[in-house]
Amino acid sequence: MFRNKERNKTIVKIILSLFLAMWLYYFIFFRDNPELVLEHMFSIPNESYLYIFLTILFGWIAYVIRGFRWLGLIKAIGHETTIIKSVAAVSFGYFVNLVLPRGGEIARCTSIYKTDKIPVDKLLGTILIERVIDMIILIFLIIIS
Repeated sequence: MFRNKERNKTIVKIILSLFLAMWLYYFIFFRDNPELVLEHMFSIPNESYLYIFLTILFGWIAYVIRGFRWLGLIKAIGHETTIIKSVAAVSFGYFVNLVLPRGGEIARCTSIYKTDKIPVDKLLGTILIERVIDMIILIFLIIIS
């Protein structure tokens, strides 16, 4: 009985996620005039596809680097996770930030907690350290420029 309940809960989560994704896709692209949106999408000059590809590539590389950086901080507090889980949590955090600003940090911590049972308060500490390091580097770059 309990196992069936968990499976039904998972199925409902997946269905709701798919409906949310379809609604967001419709809301972003086809709310106004679908013909105009499609015409605009297919009128991109061929030279621009290289820049679109490079943007996606560098964005993905940034997610992976941030995942590696967070993985190092997690190992420093004595816990273990995988790089795939770390990058997935960073990506999930960015997605949540689109809907709820600054909610991504909490979502990132809770996603790792659900997979690896690392305490959320320790994970929030690693994010705080990450922000402090980012601020120090930013101040350094401003001073040397």
